[in-house]
Amino acid sequence: MILGVGSRSRTITVAVLFAGAGMVAPLNGAGTTSRNLADLAPLSSTSPRAEWSGALLTGRASASTSSSGLWSWGYNGVGQLGDGTTTARPSPTLVGEVSTWSRASAGSSHTCATLTDHSLWCWGNNDLGEVGDGTTKDRRAPRRIGDAAGWARVSAGYHHTCATRADHTLWCWGSNYAGQVGDRTNRDRHAPRRVGGASNWAGVSAGLGHTCATRMNGTLWCWGGNAWGRLGDRTTTDRNSPTRIGTATRWARVSAGYYHTCATRVRGTLWCWGGNGDGRLGDGTITERHRPTRTGDAAGWAAVSAGYHHTCATRTDETLWCWGSNLYGRLGDGTATDRHIPVRVGAATSWVGVSAGGVHTVALGT
Repeated sequence: MILGVGSRSRTITVAVLFAGAGMVAPLNGAGTTSRNLADLAPLSSTSPRAEWSGALLTGRASASTSSSGLWSWGYNGVGQLGDGTTTARPSPTLVGEVSTWSRASAGSSHTCATLTDHSLWCWGNNDLGEVGDGTTKDRRAPRRIGDAAGWARVSAGYHHTCATRADHTLWCWGSNYAGQVGDRTNRDRHAPRRVGGASNWAGVSAGLGHTCATRMNGTLWCWGGNAWGRLGDRTTTDRNSPTRIGTATRWARVSAGYYHTCATRVRGTLWCWGGNGDGRLGDGTITERHRPTRTGDAAGWAAVSAGYHHTCATRTDETLWCWGSNLYGRLGDGTATDRHIPVRVGAATSWVGVSAGGVHTVALGT
């Protein structure tokens, strides 16, 4: 589950629609809490101000700035914030003194990030090898994964991790009980393991117990646990290797959530499938779907993020929309009413990214 704005350098507003169980953020007139990221931490010459390239899955987030410092905040019980402690942080805390971070992805209890030299680093919970350093020892500070460089993008899921390399190969590791590592086994892997022989992978998203990825030819592939039909192959059968989803091409981006998956196509249509409790697929029903089902008739969708029981997405006109469970106000529409179709969040037209977590949402405005 990745939230990022690539290499764009912009002043960022972070809108925390919900900050954690029992802590509903106050809403302004637009239905969101809007604060400059720098205001969330003591101001200094290294305070985060410019660019977000992080992700979140539960009550935690990570971000890197235009100066490439990495900041984390939230729960820290197993060292997932990477500051060398297990102390929870209610405001952004700098991770070490390295100033060459590129992208970060926060899973349920571990975090991974790349540096500008394309090396890969992970930390936090490591019971099932999700950190990828060849052990099952928790790490409270960033630990380099192998000696190789050339890592492009990383996605930290619930208890597994996947990443692409500059040569377009795909690698996964960690928990593999349902085949989510994709190596045709169900054995946990404590170090990166290449997924098949293909070398045309474009992007990857690690979810609860499943993984989905796109290839450079526009095809979509999923594998791992298939309860609720979240792989989208018309079955509920687990798959321990990449399985192509339908015959369609021109898939653009995919997001693997907890019980469901959503993806966009090149022409901007939006599709979701899997568990549909609370209406998280956005098709106006609560009916489980075992294959990609189009969400509404609109095109123009830019990016989507599948969370725990809800989904949020941005459109090319920079509007923000959410749907599904609205417990704790995670949809950001000023209510606690579940929504079975996409509902616009406020009136702003300056949203550039969104990430749906466990019971909260974080989004970016210009």
